[in-house]
Amino acid sequence: MVGKKLFIFEFITGGGFHKEEIPCSLFSEGFSMLRSIIEDFKSLNFHISTLLDERISFLAEYLKADTVQILQKHENFKKIYTTQVKDCQYCFIIGPEFSNVLFDLTRVAKSQHKKILSVGMEGIQLGSSKMKTYQFFKRHQINTPATYLIPPMQDTIDQTFILDKFEEFNGSCIIKPEDGVGADYTFLFEEKSELIHFCKNFPGEEYSNRRFIIQNYIKGKPLSISVISAPFDESSQNFPLILSINSQSLSLDASTHQFTYSGGFTPPPLLDMDYPELFEIIRTELKKMPLNEIRGYFGIDFILEGEGQIYFIELNPRLTTPYVGLRKILDCNLAQLILDAYKGILQGNFRKLNGFCSYSKLEVQYVGKNDGDILEGQLIPETLMKIPELITPLISLRASSDSAKESKRYAGFLAIASASYDLLNSRIAEITRYLEEKGFKVLSFKRP
Repeated sequence: MVGKKLFIFEFITGGGFHKEEIPCSLFSEGFSMLRSIIEDFKSLNFHISTLLDERISFLAEYLKADTVQILQKHENFKKIYTTQVKDCQYCFIIGPEFSNVLFDLTRVAKSQHKKILSVGMEGIQLGSSKMKTYQFFKRHQINTPATYLIPPMQDTIDQTFILDKFEEFNGSCIIKPEDGVGADYTFLFEEKSELIHFCKNFPGEEYSNRRFIIQNYIKGKPLSISVISAPFDESSQNFPLILSINSQSLSLDASTHQFTYSGGFTPPPLLDMDYPELFEIIRTELKKMPLNEIRGYFGIDFILEGEGQIYFIELNPRLTTPYVGLRKILDCNLAQLILDAYKGILQGNFRKLNGFCSYSKLEVQYVGKNDGDILEGQLIPETLMKIPELITPLISLRASSDSAKESKRYAGFLAIASASYDLLNSRIAEITRYLEEKGFKVLSFKRP
C-alpha cells in the first residue's frame, strides 16, 4: 500500500539556483536538512518526492525519497516545481526568506489547496521581515534591541542616517538585510571610522533591490530556540512547544566586519545560568506572543546577556539547522511532532533530550599526493563509511573549474551526538585525525 504523497522541497539544492552558481554558504546546510527530514517523514510511511539540481544529481542515492526528479539547466524551474506540488497531497517547503522566495514557494502550494506541513503564509510574512518581527516583539512587550530601517538611496546607503543611529546606540551596531537569512551579509561595527569606510564602499548595484536595517548591538551569547506551534483554541490550550535551546557558532572577520555562521550545539555548553532556568524564562516570554498563528517548526534567535537578560532578535519561519542535530537526541521522531502540530496536537510542555549534539560545517583542503580524479572518485564513499555523521558528504561545488581542482577544497556538514560534551570532543578529535591522516587540512570544524 502506497503511503500519503508528500513533496519535500529545499530551494538551494532543488534547483532554485539552477541557472547560476549554487551558494556554498547555504548548500551544505540545505542538503543536510533535506536529507534529515526526508528520512524522518519516510519512517511515517509517506511516499516522498523531491527535486535536485542536476549538478548534484549524484547525491540522490543518499536521499530516502521514493522519487527524485533531477532539474536540468534548460528546464523551467517554476513549472517543474508547480507540477511536483500538484502531484502530492502534502508539502514541506524549506527555503530562504530573502526576495520573498519562501513566501512565493508556499503560495504555490496554498493555491493548489495542499496540506502544508511547514510554516504557513502568516508566519512567513512575519519572519521574512526583520522590521515586522521587531514590531511584533515590541507590540507584545518582548525585550528586543532597537532596530531601524535604513532609508533607500540610489546605488548607495544613507551614511548620515547610519551615523546618527550609531551615536544613539552609544558606539556599536549591526547592519544586515531586512529580509536576510542566517548570518549572510551581517556586519558588526564598533568604530565610527569602520562605518564610514563601509558606507563609502557599499556595493549599491549589487544590493539595489534589497533594504537594510541597523540594529543596536547586544554583547552576549548568541542562542536560538527550536519551537513547534499548533493552532490554538481554549479547549486544547496549545501553547508553543519548546524543543530545545541551541548555541550558535558565529565567527567575525576582523577585516570585513562580517559574521559567518558555521553551526551550533544542543544543549548549549558553558551557559551563565542553568538550562532549566533559562528554559522557563523563555517559556514565559513565548506566552506573551500569539505564536500559534505561525504553526509548525520554526526558530527564534536571541542573545543571552552576561547578567541573565535575554533579547529576542529574529524569527526564522522555516526548518532551521539545529534540526539535523536535535533529531539525534530527542526522545521522539520530530516529523511526528510536526505532523501532530498540523492536526492541532502538541505533546506536553517539553521533550526530553538524550545527550548532546553538535552540527557543523566541515571545510577541508586536500594537501596529499593523490591525483585529483582518483580523489574525487574515492572521497564520498570512503569518508561516509569512516564518518557516518556526515549528512552532507564532502564535495566541491565548483569541481568543474580549473581553480577549484587546483585548490582541492571540499565542504560538508556533520551532526554528531554523544552522551557528554567530553565524548563529543573526543569524536571530533577522532574525525580530525582521520582526515589529516588521509591528507586533508581541516579549515573549519567547531568544537564546544
